[in-house]
Amino acid sequence: MGNICRSQKDHIQEIIDRDVHNWRECALDSKMTMKIPSNNPGTQLSDYTDIEYLSKGHFGKVYKVRSKLDDKIYCLKSLNKNAICQDEEFQNLAAEKQILSSIDHPNITKMYSSFQTKNRLYFVMDLVSGGELFYHLKQKKKFNEEITCFYAAQIVLAVEHLHKKNILYRDLKPENILLDENGNAVLIDFGLAKLGMTNNKTTKTVCGTPEYIAPEIIEGRPYDKSADWWSLGVLIYEMLTGKHPFKTKNNDVYSMYKRICEIPVKMRPELSSEAKSLINGLLTIKNFNRLGYSDLGAEEIKFHDFFKSIDWDLLEAGKLHFPAVTSFVRTAISGGNNFEESKEFQKRKKTQRRDNPVEELLAELSDDELNDSKGVDIEQIKRIKHLSLKRNRTQKQPTYRYFENFDFAGAGRTSITS
Repeated sequence: MGNICRSQKDHIQEIIDRDVHNWRECALDSKMTMKIPSNNPGTQLSDYTDIEYLSKGHFGKVYKVRSKLDDKIYCLKSLNKNAICQDEEFQNLAAEKQILSSIDHPNITKMYSSFQTKNRLYFVMDLVSGGELFYHLKQKKKFNEEITCFYAAQIVLAVEHLHKKNILYRDLKPENILLDENGNAVLIDFGLAKLGMTNNKTTKTVCGTPEYIAPEIIEGRPYDKSADWWSLGVLIYEMLTGKHPFKTKNNDVYSMYKRICEIPVKMRPELSSEAKSLINGLLTIKNFNRLGYSDLGAEEIKFHDFFKSIDWDLLEAGKLHFPAVTSFVRTAISGGNNFEESKEFQKRKKTQRRDNPVEELLAELSDDELNDSKGVDIEQIKRIKHLSLKRNRTQKQPTYRYFENFDFAGAGRTSITS
């Protein structure tokens, strides 16, 4: 499910320029400070060993690594600079880094360090090994109300924390929620998040994943943080039924948009009255009538009868567990890969030559650092480095201009200079 953007270049550029200006103002004026842990696991690629390839995304790859400094396991997200070829993409990346550097919440992924080489950017993050919520929902078809309530409650806490920090998430979907080994939900991927969204602030940028965006975004109207609560309503409906509330028979996106903007959601008979009430409240077309829109914000959602079994203080403290959740997540971990690859990526894998992602990553090391590495084919990696240098000499790399003055170090305060 791809992200959407308007086709009119002049209109899009106007929006981007405005948002870039607002983002820079927020980056310079915000009181959000970096919270990189003092026990930094490493600020260069040579600080990591036991590298294992996990998955591939739009801009780069994800690896499981072990820090040589503290002997702990982390997730290393490697982003290819040359794939970041537009101003908007760079600004999204810079915003994502600031958000990850300033947020500390049990249901939001943690960033421990960040650094860059000539060709790549790196995020060092928690390894969340339970896989995507999307994967588990696909495997089980749907969840019962107890499990749905547990995950929905943790997502409410994560989104509430972001909103209190004046951050609009804008991309809530099952693929962006990972589960840890105990079955807890962890929100990831802040590439579309927007900073500086105070209580009365609105924005008009059209972005998000089509199946989950609110009616006001589709219609190009100003929208606020309540757009995230619409996405939560879609997600809860999916978890309970295994179906999308506005999906059409022929999967036509424009027919789906028409249903989202005009037709109230049709409730399935097997849903409880509490579930129906919550979903109706979240999937209210007029955002000013939507659950979570009022000054109470997330509290209005937390008070709903659907969550009457949740002790919110215990949940946020990580002391509320559901054995059924822990059981099926740990079964999936022991069974192997529990991350879903998109159909597009699966097609690309069949047509591309079989590169070794680990060797590709190690090619970023200097020859001296390579010689200190254990258990790798050093000569093969040097051949990859040689081929990479040849390609770089023949390719134009205009995107590198974005990174000339970009402070990507994992310590200190993030800032963007005009």
